[in-house]
Amino acid sequence: MTLLLLIRHGETDENKMGKFIGRTDPPLNENGKRQALQIANMLKEAKPDALLTSPLQRAGQTAAILSLHLDIPVTVKDELMERSFGKLEGKRRIAAEKQWGPLTEETLTSLGAEPLDQLQSRVWDALYNIEKNHQNKTVAAVTHGAWIQAAVSRLQPETEHLHIDNGSLIRIQYKHYKWELV
Repeated sequence: MTLLLLIRHGETDENKMGKFIGRTDPPLNENGKRQALQIANMLKEAKPDALLTSPLQRAGQTAAILSLHLDIPVTVKDELMERSFGKLEGKRRIAAEKQWGPLTEETLTSLGAEPLDQLQSRVWDALYNIEKNHQNKTVAAVTHGAWIQAAVSRLQPETEHLHIDNGSLIRIQYKHYKWELV
């Protein structure tokens, strides 16, 4: 069994303001650094064998704090990158909804966001590679809200609109040839 600990990076000022961040690259704020430290304390018991991170700064800073406290090296994985939100990046969700109406998948895609099916495919490929390269290990992966949401909603479709908080941890495992929520 491979255990994967999916961690959403700590908070940024843009998260706090309700902005779409996507592939823009803001740093963690002080609260985000505290969240990373809380995650590190939670992970001490799990003793991960590997620590992976998205290449974006906010994920990398979260992973660096985990690495320091868990004494484990960080490996950057491009496939853990956040979804691109196209023209929405840097905009507050409320302002975007006023300008474009309900932010359906069709609207997001028309504004240049990475199509959901492409995100899900990228996430699923990453999960396959993690399992292949870390069989029967515990892996911590610092990534992003839309990325984690895409993984979780594929495992449990009724969670499609689940919000993933900054600094949260979701456990999934690969057992009997399939991924499942723990």
